[in-house]
Amino acid sequence: MYQQKIFFWGLKIKIRDKHKCRICVALNWKNKLDLQAHHIFPIDLFPELQFIVDNGITLCSLHHKSLHKKQFERIKEVITEGIAQENQLFVL
Repeated sequence: MYQQKIFFWGLKIKIRDKHKCRICVALNWKNKLDLQAHHIFPIDLFPELQFIVDNGITLCSLHHKSLHKKQFERIKEVITEGIAQENQLFVL
């Protein structure tokens, strides 16, 4: 049941986005390879948005992978900044 719901969620997003990566379109690229639906707001933080079409965007695998990598790098950056600030508090 879950696999079917996620499949149709992704299909609706791809149809809405005319089967084109939204980033490639913005950059005027002609890439149609391996399109994937991506949750804009992560489902682990917003499970109630999991099957909401407005919480999705069509991306090619290149941009999908780079987006997740950037999100992970930003999370690491925020954690590192937080630890650095905590350590400064102890130094004062």
